[in-house]
Formats: sequence, structure tokens, C-alpha cells
Amino acid sequence: MMMNTNVQAHPIEKNIDYPKYYVIHELVIPTPEAESGGLSAFNFRGKNGENYVVSVKVRQELDPLYRDEIWLNKEYIDRERSMADIADQFGITPAAINQWLNKYDIPTRSRGRNNE
Repeated sequence: MMMNTNVQAHPIEKNIDYPKYYVIHELVIPTPEAESGGLSAFNFRGKNGENYVVSVKVRQELDPLYRDEIWLNKEYIDRERSMADIADQFGITPAAINQWLNKYDIPTRSRGRNNE
């Protein structure tokens, strides 16, 4: 999801031509779509009017799909996604996904690429 904003970023270090860090006060970031992997991207203007594009990873557990047996089975077994890939989508560890797979008795694959 790309969001264009009219916010002004302020450099943390004053009187520097190319600051490393900017502050954006009262920035509102929309909840990212599930397909985005938790990323929201937006544009902002820097100190001298330069344009920047920023991606922000949002950790959201309002609707943790990985806790749903049907969804988890579909993603891990049918779509052959890795535990790490699923975990990254929700900002959690692969071990947490492994716990939910075990809870639902979903058979896990060995580590690394699948053998053909």
C-alpha cells in the first residue's frame, strides 16, 4: 500500500546539509493489507524539499491468521510456505509458527529446501 502524505520531516541533527535521521511527528500509518507482509510505504519531503520513500513494517496481531488451523494448513501445506516466511508476515518467530503447527498436528517438513 502506498500512501502519499503532506508531512514535513525535520532532521534530528541541525545545520547539516545531508542529515542521517529525520523525525516525523504525529505520523499516522494505515494498517497494511495482509498481502503486503506488514509493510506500509509512504512519501515525505525532507529539509530542503527532497522527496523520500519510506517503508514501515507494522506488527499487527488484531487478527492473527496463523492461529487459525485452516489458514495455517493452507499456507504451510498447500502453498508450501516456510515457517520463517509465515512468521515474517506477522512479525513473530518461526518457533511460534512451529508451536501452532504442532498444536494442530500439522506435519512439519525438514529444514531447508524440499527434496524432490
